[in-house]
Amino acid sequence: MNYAMLQRWNLFGGIATVLTVVFALLWAFPLYWGIVTSLKPEDEVVRPVIELWPENLTFAHYTNALFNTQIGRWYLNSVAVAAGVTVITIISSVLCGYVISQLNFPGRKLLWWLILASFMVPIQTLIVNHFELMAGLGLLNTWAGMILPKLIHPVIIIVYKQFFDNVPTDFREAA
Repeated sequence: MNYAMLQRWNLFGGIATVLTVVFALLWAFPLYWGIVTSLKPEDEVVRPVIELWPENLTFAHYTNALFNTQIGRWYLNSVAVAAGVTVITIISSVLCGYVISQLNFPGRKLLWWLILASFMVPIQTLIVNHFELMAGLGLLNTWAGMILPKLIHPVIIIVYKQFFDNVPTDFREAA
């Protein structure tokens, strides 16, 4: 490599570095703005003037969120729902994928095609129906009412079925 080529590569590397830093700052600015805004008193937040740093630093919003709300309970609910959905989805998807892949029973092909067809329905189209169903079952504002509508995951069943299709039948017979 000659000296001119090295200079071109250094120039290119410098420009790429500067552009990367600029894009990183542009990406991080909304995060910075959210944090700074949360540290401002309310009268500074609604001012028409843009200030990049608060005049009066306050943690009142954080103390209000921690001590005057039920944020601990909200986090517990989120963790419980996420754990419940994850565990139940994995267990039911493994069982369904195994049954469709390894066992022969009447309606197997129909069940497989129904699972594939349900993959084409966006979950957003079912929100109102799920709400009506949970209301009819009396499960509004319960963990079961949050968990049950989220248990429809045809993609996971498809992945497990494809996995079990690759497992030799000799393993099943040996077990």
